[in-house]
Amino acid sequence: MPCHMFDIRRDELGETLNDSGWHAAHIFEVKNGDTTWRTWGRDELVRRFIRNVHPCNLLLLSKSDWQRVGRQADLLAFAVNLYRERYGSVLEEARALMSAVAPESGGVPTIRYEAAATAPNAAPNTLVLSETATGRIHIREFGVRVTGLDGQDRFSVAVELLNGTVFGPLNDVSARDLFSRLDVNGEDFRNNKYHSTDYFFVEGESLRGRTRCAHHLAERLNALRRGTAACAAW
Repeated sequence: MPCHMFDIRRDELGETLNDSGWHAAHIFEVKNGDTTWRTWGRDELVRRFIRNVHPCNLLLLSKSDWQRVGRQADLLAFAVNLYRERYGSVLEEARALMSAVAPESGGVPTIRYEAAATAPNAAPNTLVLSETATGRIHIREFGVRVTGLDGQDRFSVAVELLNGTVFGPLNDVSARDLFSRLDVNGEDFRNNKYHSTDYFFVEGESLRGRTRCAHHLAERLNALRRGTAACAAW
């Protein structure tokens, strides 16, 4: 299930949590960097499965800046304590299966959301990549909306940092300008396969790409840079 749930086509889902402005965050980490799945024993498989799908490991957050808010220790501790009051032994059973240690409580959390940055005069087919409070340059909702059903539509792309620096917008970009894969096809975009992925980072005062194709695109965006004179510290 944790694998095949990603194979569901976007048009089969109907309205999702993300469509309604929410993100389902995990309270206890799901990923630990260990991808050698052939070496996992039963206990490890159980731990990963429960962490992925158990309702007591899910916390709904606003999509605005969820990457930062979802790592707040005081918020996670607050959620665990609230779940313990509501669900009691159900939570404790889940924690045992997840091998999860509850974060220490810091009282009622304080949460401050920041509006997502947008590039000036963004057209419907403009992909805006905004820097987050944690320093990521994050592709959100990329797929059919920007590239078309088969990923062939041309679009405009811009990168905006928290300090207001904008790289671009650059017109007449294709999906292949971002991806290093040679097998880009329509199914990838209909399934929203490339949702929530980082392709850029800032080094010094320049935008860089994490893939070869994205690096070439970053060089073109650097030439169109506008906004403040200096990028945010990285």
